[in-house]
Amino acid sequence: MALSVSPQVVALKQLRADLSAAPWPILPLGDPEVAEINPKIDLKALDDDTPVSFLPMEAVEENTNTIHPTVRPVGEVRKGYTAFADNDVIWAKITPCMQNGKSALVRGLMNGVGSGSTEFHVLRAGPKTLPEFLWALLSMPRLLFAAQGAFAGSSGHQRVPASFLEELHAPIPPLSQQRHLVALLLDGQERRDIALSKSRKIIREINSFVMNELGLVLSLPKKISAFATKRILLENRLDPFFYSPPFLASERQIAEQSHVVLDELVKFSNKIWDARSHPEASFDYIEISGVDRVTGRAIPSRIAVENAPSRARMITKPGDILVSLTRPHHGSIALLENQHEGCIASTGFAVICDVDKDRTTARFVWTMLRLSICLDQMLRRSSGGNYPAITQDELAKVLIPLPDKATQQRICDEVERRHIEARKLENEAQSIWQAARQQFEDQLLNGLAP
Repeated sequence: MALSVSPQVVALKQLRADLSAAPWPILPLGDPEVAEINPKIDLKALDDDTPVSFLPMEAVEENTNTIHPTVRPVGEVRKGYTAFADNDVIWAKITPCMQNGKSALVRGLMNGVGSGSTEFHVLRAGPKTLPEFLWALLSMPRLLFAAQGAFAGSSGHQRVPASFLEELHAPIPPLSQQRHLVALLLDGQERRDIALSKSRKIIREINSFVMNELGLVLSLPKKISAFATKRILLENRLDPFFYSPPFLASERQIAEQSHVVLDELVKFSNKIWDARSHPEASFDYIEISGVDRVTGRAIPSRIAVENAPSRARMITKPGDILVSLTRPHHGSIALLENQHEGCIASTGFAVICDVDKDRTTARFVWTMLRLSICLDQMLRRSSGGNYPAITQDELAKVLIPLPDKATQQRICDEVERRHIEARKLENEAQSIWQAARQQFEDQLLNGLAP
């Protein structure tokens, strides 16, 4: 019986053939003149309290070369993380982050260096390549798909080995031509970012609109180094952060109006998926990084069942609300639509599977949970340092504003209208970006247009 070959393996073979046929010098990425793969970076010269940039996987946006670093003392990240420097390219090697396009050209790092997830490969451009070109090459959609054909490792933890990058033969045009190719992308990126900026502005203004409709005051918590609280207010918590006056004042606003405790309004799901009984060879998986923090939209990844991550266990259905339990205040909260039928979610989510339909709708609950005044409650009830997390029991205690149904409907209608308007701008941005990337690939593989 003939063995079946996966589409990714076929695509990898075709990619290698197309790259080798391009009208430019063909060199392996591992050639020192082209790139250094996973270069060693010596952090010993830095004192333990020296601040450096820190990039966990979720701090890198998909496909956009956008990063959101935090700052950590080098003593905390000297070991157990991947180190990189300004002008390096970081490229996710693990599924599904790799095929989702988690990569970036890092610049502006604190003290010129940074640390991040061990699931990044690091590439440093050699004298024959521009860092921007190297990132653009490794961000080609067809390369990200084909690279799955080189996956290695145990089920659920498939990774692209460094050898794939080292041995990948690619066209390396002269630097002047690389600048031209990169310019194509930069122009598309600039036009894309203008459309995205308009879209994001529409979404971000939803918070102030809803707060105003509810009669709530939008205020920023102030840092308070010392405060006192009444013993009667103490709950079964000893962490001072929990009793910070700005949090209490914010929560008091809701308590003084029509409201309900989340646990009294919804039901949480505990339905667990068994990969062994899945009827297909692959499934749609929603991980925390697959939820857009700004829009609250869930974007699933298609994963082979044999490669199912260990956390892919939560059964979901359209109408469910996924709430990230890790850093919940970031807003990775999604309302699943019809297109999410059959999706499996990470155990990093709490899954709200039902709401009291006599009192509200799932869309209104989702809108409230993403409101800044509710995200602050989640942060207050979280615990942990760099990765604050909330338990489902603590999430259930969050207060939800609950005005009359007419007000709920008015809010939901306007929020949906704004999301539709923002989505149109997103689609425009995606079209611009796809065209720019296709032009880059066409000219790289076929030669520059006259």
